Amino acid sequence: MPGFFCLQTAAEVVAAPAQMAILIVFGATAFGLPWLSHPLELAILSLAFCLAGAALGGLFGLLCRTERQAGSLALAVSMVLAILGGCWYPASIFPSAMKAVSRIDPAGWAMDGFLSVLSPTSGSGRAMGNAASLAFFALSVLLLTAIISRARRATLA
Repeated sequence: MPGFFCLQTAAEVVAAPAQMAILIVFGATAFGLPWLSHPLELAILSLAFCLAGAALGGLFGLLCRTERQAGSLALAVSMVLAILGGCWYPASIFPSAMKAVSRIDPAGWAMDGFLSVLSPTSGSGRAMGNAASLAFFALSVLLLTAIISRARRATLA
């Protein structure tokens, strides 16, 4: 089964950038969002965000017994992370304790990075810092997934 989870994670990594591209094109055409004011930063941040999501998907796939459980867990966790990260409401209106949580939330890093990319006056440093945080998060989750997978194989053997 570990090969299945690697294949599933790879499929997520391929599908997610396509979905991001659709959303970016829609936002640019329907709402006139200046997505291309920092195209390199947008591409790097989007890829890091997709990797982080795929890593979490792989972990959920490993921890759950069925695809339905994994889907339900992923939906619940993504909604909580989106709320805490400031994706539903601006983090600037949160109480100070919630602002602290949004600073350690991968959705918060992504939201902050995407807002930075959309700002025509913003430099690339902030978006790249958020992309680096997302990439580190993705690598950490993938490492955790590999450790859990190896431990499970050892107990089954």
